[in-house]
Amino acid sequence: MKSTTLKEYGNAHGTWEFPEGIARKRQHVAMVTEYVKYFATEDMDYDLLKFCAEHHDDGRGIQYLDQGGKLDDRKKSHSEYGAELFSNFVQENKLEMDEEAQICLDTIKYHGYPGNLEDLPISDTSRKYVSAVRNADQLENAVSCVSYLLINVKYDEKGYIESNPEADQTFVSERVWEFFKKGEKFDKMKYCHTYAEYILFASTLATDAVHRLGKIARDIMYAPGYGYTSILEGYKHIFNEVLSKEMAPEAYAIFVNNIG
Repeated sequence: MKSTTLKEYGNAHGTWEFPEGIARKRQHVAMVTEYVKYFATEDMDYDLLKFCAEHHDDGRGIQYLDQGGKLDDRKKSHSEYGAELFSNFVQENKLEMDEEAQICLDTIKYHGYPGNLEDLPISDTSRKYVSAVRNADQLENAVSCVSYLLINVKYDEKGYIESNPEADQTFVSERVWEFFKKGEKFDKMKYCHTYAEYILFASTLATDAVHRLGKIARDIMYAPGYGYTSILEGYKHIFNEVLSKEMAPEAYAIFVNNIG
């Protein structure tokens, strides 16, 4: 990594700048930075890739404070907050938006993009880094979410209750249920309107990670973590807490089958 712009940005913005209310994000960033090794290719600058991973969620802290303790990407995404932070820093300090800086900005802006990366107006080089960080982010979220999904619900961090106080938060639409049964990733911004649907969305990330990575991801899912005998047991507990009593056992059976 040769970019003076990224060095200046890294000196000004540490990788652990999260309010105490979302201090868990520090561990998330550390693990995403560790997991990118599974998605690195020989033609990538590994130091640059790690830097992109370390700063992919820089917008989360600003989002949390600006939204009064929410992490509601439907109002304004953490990716947008992060991209603004990075772009403003470059402009205010009259720095060059060189190729490496552009790759980092693209990663911050698009790591949460739910669609085909080929559709994005970015360079092929940027696309490789965005893809690697997005994959690592999804893998980490699929594992660590058992530590914070119930916190999301308790404090309405995603804003589902605030936006529709009368909604039954155990409701799952037929479309989301079909995505879940197939273990198919879907756009949470478009399809999630309750916490039950959001929980099933999180589980599809785990299924997708296992299908793409195989033994690496499957072993992680069956290993102890976050106070559970296995990550799978964590999901079981969360299903029981958030889904309806009728849906929870069926959902867990489907999930285990999808994981394999």
